[in-house]
Amino acid sequence: MVSAVNSVSVFSNYGVYSYSGLTQETKRRLEALGIDTKDIKTEAEGLRQLQIKEKEQSSKSTQYSYMNNLREQATSLANQLGVEINQNEKMSVIFDKISQKIAQMQESQNQSELQKAQAATFLSKYQSLYSTYSSQSNQNMLGQTLGFMADYNRSMLGF
Repeated sequence: MVSAVNSVSVFSNYGVYSYSGLTQETKRRLEALGIDTKDIKTEAEGLRQLQIKEKEQSSKSTQYSYMNNLREQATSLANQLGVEINQNEKMSVIFDKISQKIAQMQESQNQSELQKAQAATFLSKYQSLYSTYSSQSNQNMLGQTLGFMADYNRSMLGF
């Protein structure tokens, strides 16, 4: 007696019928995500691949939204400082411009107490945003590195 069956063929008077362990719905979803289904033998394997791919996409979407929000906050701070920002500028360039403007404000000799307080507030906002940006950038690089290592390992093991 066989306890697990990956595919079943039924012979009858009318021909051979074959059943693959992958349902049409799962196959359609895999193909929609760009996953080749010819090497996937079972429904469980297909569902596992779907789960992995959907988790990757969800993570990328969340990360994009997070970085978009951070960019909006940095652009808002730059606007408050009177710094011109182009829409296509990298985040690092935006933060460099903000930092330069705050440094100019702090170096000014003719500052009132109000201006000094404003400069300190801007510096605090900048440091908070830049710290978040640096942390996220480091996490992105680590994630990419781990992804490359996983791809390399899969290819070396023949998966």
